[in-house]
Amino acid sequence: MYKYINKIKGISVKTIDSHVGFARELYFDMRDLTLRYILIDTEDWLADRKVLISPDSITNLNWDQEEIVINYQRAEVEQSPMIRLDEPVTRDKEKMVRDYYNLPPYWGNEKFDEKMSFLVNYDELKSMDVKLIDGEMGKTSDAIIEDDNWKIKFIIVDANSIDLGRRIPVPTEWVNSLDNEKKELLIDLKKESFEDAPEFPIEEFEDERNIKTLYDFYNRPRYW
Repeated sequence: MYKYINKIKGISVKTIDSHVGFARELYFDMRDLTLRYILIDTEDWLADRKVLISPDSITNLNWDQEEIVINYQRAEVEQSPMIRLDEPVTRDKEKMVRDYYNLPPYWGNEKFDEKMSFLVNYDELKSMDVKLIDGEMGKTSDAIIEDDNWKIKFIIVDANSIDLGRRIPVPTEWVNSLDNEKKELLIDLKKESFEDAPEFPIEEFEDERNIKTLYDFYNRPRYW
C-alpha cells in the first residue's frame, strides 16, 4: 500500500505489552531511500535519549487506527542502547542498536567508517533542491512509501520554480544522486518533461492504472 510518509510521523507505537510513544523522526538510507529506523518520542518516559526501532520489528500496522505494534516488550525498549538526542546516528550507533535487537546488518559485508552516517532524516529529505539534467525544478515537498518493503517509491516535487504551480510525483529510480550536504537531488529528466506531467491524489496511487499512466507519460519502464 502506498502512503505519504507524513502519515507515519506521529503514529502511535506499541510494544507487545504497552504503548511506548509516537513516531517522531524517520531515517532513510541515502543510497536506496529505504526506511531504516523510526525514532520514538517516548514523551516523559525516556525523554533524554533517542530510542530507535527498525521497521523489521513491526508485527502489525494499522493505518485506520494510526498505530504500529513492534515485537518487543516495553522493558526491552527501555533497556535499548542509549543514543543522545544531540548525536548523529553513525554506523557504530546503528550496529549497537541492531546487535541489541539481534537484527542482521542491512549493509552486509561492506566496510565503512564507523563514525560516518549514511542516513538522511526525512525532515531533511523533504526540503531538498531538485535539479534536472538542464536546470533546477523546485524542492521536494513530500514522498510516498510502499509499506510492504518500506522503500520510497515517489518523490513529490513542488514545481513552482518552473511556473507549473503543481506537486508532481517522480519515481525514485530516476534519482541519479542525493547529496545530503548540499541538500539536493539530481533527477534524470529534463524540464520539458514536466510541462504536462500528471499528478494524482494519494488514494489514486493505489490504482495501478494511474501508476501506469505516470510511467507511460514519461515513456519509461516501470520498476515492477
